[in-house]
Amino acid sequence: MAELLEFPNAAVWLIRYLDAALDIPVVGEVPSTRPASFVVVENAGGSSDSPVTDSAQLLVGSWDVSNPKAERLASKVRALIRAAAGVTVQGEYCKAADVSNRPVYIPDPDARVPRYRETVTLRFRGYVTNP
Repeated sequence: MAELLEFPNAAVWLIRYLDAALDIPVVGEVPSTRPASFVVVENAGGSSDSPVTDSAQLLVGSWDVSNPKAERLASKVRALIRAAAGVTVQGEYCKAADVSNRPVYIPDPDARVPRYRETVTLRFRGYVTNP
């Protein structure tokens, strides 16, 4: 049987990367008990650039107690993501990192908490696995 080409889970990769750089929780979904400040990373699609590379699109939300604090957090997260190209986290190498847009202020409609969101793309090279 042929070898399979798999790709890292980009959301998990980014959560690990940001968690190591920030002193606040970085999670995959909004916690039921919300901390004052946190970052949420969600899969948002993507595409395959070639048979051996994958471009994962992610939606990143930066939450804090006030609009200025949430904006500063989003700015720091954006800078960290721009620096992610060429970084290896737990054996998985990020080939490229692109920030598609500036963080947009979209407060949480349910909790009425300040939140900035941005779309980012991480590119990974596949790795061979045996079925």
